[in-house]
Amino acid sequence: MNGDYSKARLACYAIRRLPDFSKMVTLVTSPTPSPARIVSVRGGSMDQDMEEHERIRKLFGFGGAGEPIPTVDPEDVKAVWELFSDFEREHPGRPGAVGIEIFKRACSPGADIQAIIYRTQMMWVVQHASPEALAPWTKDERLDDAVFRAIAETPMEWMGVGVPRQGLPFDADDFIRRVREATC
Repeated sequence: MNGDYSKARLACYAIRRLPDFSKMVTLVTSPTPSPARIVSVRGGSMDQDMEEHERIRKLFGFGGAGEPIPTVDPEDVKAVWELFSDFEREHPGRPGAVGIEIFKRACSPGADIQAIIYRTQMMWVVQHASPEALAPWTKDERLDDAVFRAIAETPMEWMGVGVPRQGLPFDADDFIRRVREATC
């Protein structure tokens, strides 16, 4: 009983804090890890760089800024989450990449890999920026299936490359509400 009470208090605290966090954060997407990307390395204009970003976005199947992200199968989100988690466990503190073909093999046939990866990354942002938010649904470092269902279905939109954004590209309150409802 006491553990349940503590979990409930922690959940209430986390739910109150997550919306504050999501309003304070400014996310800026970038195709390169360097902040020096603001100035064109090719000597061209920022317009040329943005055109290149747009070409790459379309090439890899990402939606345009503000466009809705399709809902996905929660099992696919869970599979991608486990790939990311395994990579972090096997290579702690080391940057790296996982090839798209590995994601395709881990997910169901015809799955929207870009949408799945994006949604999984947003869940990673929540877990790392506000770990207490998902603590009530975490056991032995594993997330409850309700978390995967909620992130797979929560309305979300694509962020634009190089476009500053106040807050997360989804309603954090709605996400936590969906997790809570799925566990009741």
